[in-house]
Amino acid sequence: MTKKISETGNIAGASKVDSVSSLEQLEKIDKLRELTGISSVGRISGLSSEGIAPVGTRITSENQQEVIEAIDKEAKKLFEGKRIPRQRQKTITDAIKMAVMAATIKDEE
Repeated sequence: MTKKISETGNIAGASKVDSVSSLEQLEKIDKLRELTGISSVGRISGLSSEGIAPVGTRITSENQQEVIEAIDKEAKKLFEGKRIPRQRQKTITDAIKMAVMAATIKDEE
């Protein structure tokens, strides 16, 4: 026994294609392909570092203690009002201090 299908509705997940919107999309794509007037960019040369301030402070054995004190001061501001346990705050702060000390030792060598 066969069944006659009279409508072309939503059969097995198929949907009707809106040909107008598809045509508009194709026209937009064609316009994108028509890019013109693009040229290469040359390399940058002749720059000097004169007048450019260095970022941060160079850590020396003379200013190491000052930097470590600044770390403590900034850590207090950073952790103020946060729900981070004191032991974890100390671990984070000590890790930063160790990195500063290691950087100082490395520069001296």
